[in-house]
Amino acid sequence: MRTSIFLKIFFTFLLVTLLPILGLIAYNDWKDKDILIQANKNTIKGDAERVASNIDDLLLSHKTLVCNIRNNHTLIDYLKGNRVSKQKIKNCAIQCLNTLQKLSPYYEGIILLDKGGKERFSTSTAFKYNFSQRDIFKEALKGNIYVSEPSMDGNKSYIYCSAPVKDAEDNVIAVLILATDAKWLHSLIEKEKDRLGKGVVCVLSDKHGVRIAHASDRNLLFKSWIPLSPAVEKELISKNSYGECITEIGSTNYQEVANTLRNSRESTYFKHRLFVNPEINHGFCVALKQKDWKLIYTMPQSTFFYFVNRITLHAIFTTIAVVILLFFISWMISKSLLRPIYKLKNAAVKISKGEFDHPVKTSRKDELGKLVFLFDDMRKQLQSMNNALKEIHLETIYTLIKVCRGFEKEGLVMHLLRTSEYSTVIAKHMGLDTVFIDTIRYSSLLHDIGLVAVPQYIREKADVLTQAELEVLKSHTIHGEQFLSKKPFFQMARDIALHHHENWDGTGYPDGIKNGAIPLAARIVRIADMFDNLTYPSGTCRPELINTYEPCASKTDALNIILRYSGIHFDPTITNIFKQIVESNLIGNNTRRYTNGN
Repeated sequence: MRTSIFLKIFFTFLLVTLLPILGLIAYNDWKDKDILIQANKNTIKGDAERVASNIDDLLLSHKTLVCNIRNNHTLIDYLKGNRVSKQKIKNCAIQCLNTLQKLSPYYEGIILLDKGGKERFSTSTAFKYNFSQRDIFKEALKGNIYVSEPSMDGNKSYIYCSAPVKDAEDNVIAVLILATDAKWLHSLIEKEKDRLGKGVVCVLSDKHGVRIAHASDRNLLFKSWIPLSPAVEKELISKNSYGECITEIGSTNYQEVANTLRNSRESTYFKHRLFVNPEINHGFCVALKQKDWKLIYTMPQSTFFYFVNRITLHAIFTTIAVVILLFFISWMISKSLLRPIYKLKNAAVKISKGEFDHPVKTSRKDELGKLVFLFDDMRKQLQSMNNALKEIHLETIYTLIKVCRGFEKEGLVMHLLRTSEYSTVIAKHMGLDTVFIDTIRYSSLLHDIGLVAVPQYIREKADVLTQAELEVLKSHTIHGEQFLSKKPFFQMARDIALHHHENWDGTGYPDGIKNGAIPLAARIVRIADMFDNLTYPSGTCRPELINTYEPCASKTDALNIILRYSGIHFDPTITNIFKQIVESNLIGNNTRRYTNGN
């Protein structure tokens, strides 16, 4: 029983209508998204507070260490004026520093300044600052233990921690400074960059909003999130707060971050865009306890929703599986439905190209099956008509050639037939389509049709032609193109008639074109025509047109001459194919009936 195609279309669309239902099911699985986003916020907040706590712990550790060094007995005796040499106190400081460096390689030096800011001793000559003008010295004179922002000393960035040294009456008599390589702070921040995924930004800012550590780009250090007032910027530069090498305190002016830094007293959530990442970023601002610094910790939205996607992966997978199943079923039905239509389309394309030898079959018994059967019947009728038309065209061409006055006497008819056979074999071995092969078969027969316009006395002249007579003979290419109809059926024949004496290097005639500008059919006939002229020279071509070629006694000799002029007169690709044809003895066997002796 035939199944109606309309019912198949109905069932296909029925399945497709189920997709919105699946979308609704998926939406219900995703509606808890807000809960998961809140969980992500808590994750970012926890990481921000973790990093801030680590920095606080290190700052506190620095303060504790500088106090322990300050309380060293040798140092106290030295400051009280007891008999302790400067070298001994320096050795003591170096010993303390060596002990610290076993704990961390970032500890760089210990410096002791007197109350006036003059250096009493230093474990290294690398520190060249005038510390007396810095907050680190001024705060210690006030009796405070102070940690500086990262600042440049020479070509290196340091963090200094200072502590006051007091006498028995609690008066500040000196200032002890512990210098630490700022890499410990930068590395602590930078290792957060890829911890949760690409694009995480962790930035430490001072109380003015100036970046002092950055996870992504150190070139952004010492630039402010917040537009600085001229007074603040002048103060920072004048105090060398960030080192003598820092001459510019710029501003990036991200309003959301600026507002957060100004108003944040505790962990604050905010969204913003960054120069380093154009996405919307989700983050927290956390204030430190040991220093009036604030930590910005953000991640791009794509990373922020990564965990949301992971949590909902199972629901998504289930939904996709069902959707794929429905698509597969619909696809199979549609394929079964449309297969005959595709066959008809492909057959129509081939017929439009003149290919009628491809049957169209189907096992279907419905309306489409009947349509395929009728189409194939039409193809057979068109094939029969096309074959009949080809026979008529060929017979017409043969008759046209034979009636040309004097051609049989000159042997030109045989030359044309052999050239047609050679050209057809070459086209087949080049893998060209059947339409091209069929067309070149009859088109090559007309390549010398223009000789009709050449006076008979020139064609039959036994002596060498004069230059003027030779030019008249060469004009047969132009006459041949003009004789042939302008209809598309004769397009290839016109190309061959006009250009079959063009050379690959552009030295041919009538137009002197070269390489790929010469029509493919004309390049094929160029070789076939010359091969026949070399192997059957009697009465087929004037020696003046063969130029430097000489008639040959065998196909091998003729092939060698053609190979000699490959890339000069002949297309090298076609020449190589022709060589294979001749060496395989695939040419000439079917043309014996076209020789003058048969």
